[in-house]
Amino acid sequence: MPIAKKIALMVILPIIALLILGAITIRGQYNLNSKLQELNNNIVPSLKATSVIQRDVTVMHAVVYRHVLANEDKEMDKQAERIQDFKKSVTSELERYEKELVTNDADRAAIKDSKAAFAAYSEFADKVLAASRSGDKAGAQALMAKEATPKRKALTDSIGAVIKVNEDVAAQVAAESDADFKTTSRLSIGFAVVMMIVVAVAGLTIGRSITTPVIAMRDSLVATTRDLDFTHRLNLQSNDEIGQAVQAYEGLLSKLQQSFREIQERIDGVYAAAAGMSRSANEISSSSMTQSDSASGMAASIEEMTVSVNHIATRASEVGSHASNSGKEAEKGAEVILATGAHIGRGNHQSQDIG
Repeated sequence: MPIAKKIALMVILPIIALLILGAITIRGQYNLNSKLQELNNNIVPSLKATSVIQRDVTVMHAVVYRHVLANEDKEMDKQAERIQDFKKSVTSELERYEKELVTNDADRAAIKDSKAAFAAYSEFADKVLAASRSGDKAGAQALMAKEATPKRKALTDSIGAVIKVNEDVAAQVAAESDADFKTTSRLSIGFAVVMMIVVAVAGLTIGRSITTPVIAMRDSLVATTRDLDFTHRLNLQSNDEIGQAVQAYEGLLSKLQQSFREIQERIDGVYAAAAGMSRSANEISSSSMTQSDSASGMAASIEEMTVSVNHIATRASEVGSHASNSGKEAEKGAEVILATGAHIGRGNHQSQDIG
């Protein structure tokens, strides 16, 4: 694998780990946010609505008592008006709750029971108000003493049931949120540990795959420089840039080794030629000395010959002089001979003439 891909892998692995870890965290946060939204949008408003209902019912019950105890029509009208307002408020909250805030079947059943209980209580309150308005305070008080507590308790219990359902839902949401939080924490921590190990192992492996051949090549370069040993080779099985560099380096060593071998062979040839030239030079020197001796002898012979030639020349000159003199003498002899011959010829002629 090329080094660029190894480095990219070292970069991509942590990024992938962070993305997955982020996805796990975001999922956990989304679940927690969903639970919080459920609490904020349903449970809290439900509890708030039931709290308002419970408060209005409690105050309404007290106002019913005040109506019974009131003796003036104006005061009774005022309390009756307040009771009607509380009825409208409670009825409105119960309707809104049933339409918007019901979370499950148990909650729906509980709110229906609350509506029924409030309707029964309202009917009871109307009876009490009618008796009180008619001036039958004793009858109104008797109704209050007989039915107020059971009616109010039934209404309060039904509202408590609605509150209990919401508390159970809130507890369930809290438990689910806690479970989601723990699950997200375990997943995040577990995945982070696993990815740390994976990234560490991958980093060490990739790092060693890069540093090991670099260190080996460095040691080889140092050893080659120090010992001038071009036979050293690296046993590396790598196809990345470092492996290619090592192969090129070993190829260079092989070529250098081959070149040095050829240079050594040529040097040996030069040594052999030099040795032959040395022998030839020695032979030439010996021949030169012999020729020098011969030349010296020849010079001496030539000198002797020169002296002899000089003597010969002197003798030749002397011989020439004698030859010249002999020629002259010969010429004189010839003249004498010729003259003698002429005298003899003339004597012959004369002898013939005589005869």
